[in-house]
Amino acid sequence: MKEYLVKHIEGKPEWAKIPALPIDVRYRDTKEDVSAEAKICYDEEHIYVKLSTTEPESPAKGKDFLCEPCLDSCLEFFFSPVEDDPRYMNLEFNPNGIYYFGIGTSIKTLVRLLPENRHIFGARVRRRNDGWSVTYSIPAELIRRFFPSFSLYSGKEMRANCYKCLEEGREPNFLSWAPIEGERLSFHRPHQFGRFIFE
Repeated sequence: MKEYLVKHIEGKPEWAKIPALPIDVRYRDTKEDVSAEAKICYDEEHIYVKLSTTEPESPAKGKDFLCEPCLDSCLEFFFSPVEDDPRYMNLEFNPNGIYYFGIGTSIKTLVRLLPENRHIFGARVRRRNDGWSVTYSIPAELIRRFFPSFSLYSGKEMRANCYKCLEEGREPNFLSWAPIEGERLSFHRPHQFGRFIFE
């Protein structure tokens, strides 16, 4: 099982000092000119996330809050907040900053969550000619609404995975950090997540 050490920070993230997690396991003949990485850090009240991709094109047709970001160029973070709970949460962003936030035990049970404050994650998207990135933070208080025992502390372990996809484009692509297996490609396999260890 892949592991990633999540650094503890004080104040705002200094992303240049956060180790990268390569999203480099390829599926369905994804070409080498598509790459992605994640950087994750935390304090006692937030998980901070930066996801980046380099790719020839970054289509982003979805502009409505209820669209499906995974059809566009999409960067995704899935995590299981509590070890003995089968549920996981997923956040998927497209280059327009539109996101899907969900909770479930599999793709069949996944429920889309619609926060009253749509800007609760404080997401910032940066576009480049050769790709894009998104930074955001997940409040521990929000996670505790669904997982009351959740907390962030040194030594905590949590299962997670990071993905890059583009379902509808000239050249669809699919990448993950921790490898996923199965006859049908699905990112919604929490039993195949890697492990985050909080510093």
